[in-house]
Amino acid sequence: MKKRKNHKLQDKKRKRKISEPIRQKLSPKKKEKNRVRKTESKKITRTQKTEKSPKIIWLEGLLFFLIFIASGLLFLLVYKFLDFNQAEIDSIETTNYASTIEKPEPKNNLVEEDQKIIIPEEELKIPEIDTADWKSYSNSWYGFALKYPPNWKPPVAVNPTKVSRNNNANGNPAPENWEKKYFFARPEGEYFDSITGFDVFIYDIAKVNELRNTNQFPLVKPSFSENPVSCNLDIEGHLVENEEFSAEEIYVPLDDKCLENTFYFFLTGESYILNLVPHFEENYSTSQDIKRKTAESLPDFFGVATTLELIDIKRPAPKPKITAPMPVSFKIVNGRMVCDKKNDKPSKSKKTKHKHLDMECCLDPDEYPNPHCYYDPAKYGKYLK
Repeated sequence: MKKRKNHKLQDKKRKRKISEPIRQKLSPKKKEKNRVRKTESKKITRTQKTEKSPKIIWLEGLLFFLIFIASGLLFLLVYKFLDFNQAEIDSIETTNYASTIEKPEPKNNLVEEDQKIIIPEEELKIPEIDTADWKSYSNSWYGFALKYPPNWKPPVAVNPTKVSRNNNANGNPAPENWEKKYFFARPEGEYFDSITGFDVFIYDIAKVNELRNTNQFPLVKPSFSENPVSCNLDIEGHLVENEEFSAEEIYVPLDDKCLENTFYFFLTGESYILNLVPHFEENYSTSQDIKRKTAESLPDFFGVATTLELIDIKRPAPKPKITAPMPVSFKIVNGRMVCDKKNDKPSKSKKTKHKHLDMECCLDPDEYPNPHCYYDPAKYGKYLK
């Protein structure tokens, strides 16, 4: 075996020795041809490597076709989406425009809301009241005047003795803070409902400071009493000024979300606030609006409001305070202090020579009348001058 391998190696060496001189003997032209052949053979091998097989070309074509189809579908979906959004915007704008157009009132004043039919209340109409033949009442002590129906009773003055409704912050009963109340009662046979007349409440401005602190001022509903800040407490929206007469109206409707149903008239003077309020029976409660109830049951109340006005306050001068000492001897006759002596004969005193004060209600010529005593003019008239 070793001999065979050695022979093969020797043969290869011989061939190399023979080929080397042959290569050296080649001419330049042949060398150039050989070089060109080599380069062409390299190009051919490169093109063979770069050329793709038909299977790969078919797969690439299928891939490009699928990409094209997907792009078309995506474009179609985007176009449909944009078109739908534009149609929706157009419909909203059309609806908004249609809502600005005045719609005719529904027949029979029926309004459908949440699949419920609600019949709105008719507009409240205040009747015109003729007050030409009414009685006149004036109060110069508090400075107001008004008229009331001729068949009504004269007013009754009432002092504050009861506690009022819960109108303070902590919900405890607050005392009535009005100074005087005048109750005007209608005839008993005339009223068949809960309104028996009207009241005029007098408030001293020096004590209450402003209208908000009066007992008739609107209260916050229980649902907002714990957090009144969230409720609109501006009374301006419930204040009705009247050009035809002096009194102003405060009216909070029954359906107000924050404040209790309230209705009354008021006047504010220099010293007092006057609240004109319909008088309901004690412990009376109703689910009906107070103003509507008053218009139906006591329309004369609105006539009274048109006549309420301020006048000058005039009070009699106070009686002078008596500083003289009380008499030491007297008797009471008809509630007055008179002389207790029988057959009293006025004469000058022997004890004092100068004029002095009478201390027995028995006036003498040299005595001054005691302001606590009553002297009979027939007997003491000449000494009273």
